Amino acid sequence: MAGEKKGFLDCLEIQKKVKNKEMILIPTAAKGLSGEESTIFAANAKKIKIVLMDDYAGIRNASLHGLSPYSCPYLLLKALKEKQISKAEFDELLEKLLACNYFISPKLLKKIIEISEKY
Repeated sequence: MAGEKKGFLDCLEIQKKVKNKEMILIPTAAKGLSGEESTIFAANAKKIKIVLMDDYAGIRNASLHGLSPYSCPYLLLKALKEKQISKAEFDELLEKLLACNYFISPKLLKKIIEISEKY
């Protein structure tokens, strides 16, 4: 939650989901770790196999620890493929994600849009 001090809007959304009991935060005793490292530590401690992670290095590290990391764009594409959201909703959510300073390389963004067109 240190991102709140840096102005990351996703922290406010997470706080709202925690307050509404839609999400659970797991505190860890690990000090001095990055958010990604803390996530990996907590997932292994709680025997959780799937984690939400968007940092490329963190995703690679999580995979090396036997976890299945999913990114926000992956979840949006999965929801679109499974018809949980419409293409219009996908486009709107992807736009909102990018508006929150979420970085996607232009090459990857093009690929995500191309894949979304198939559904």
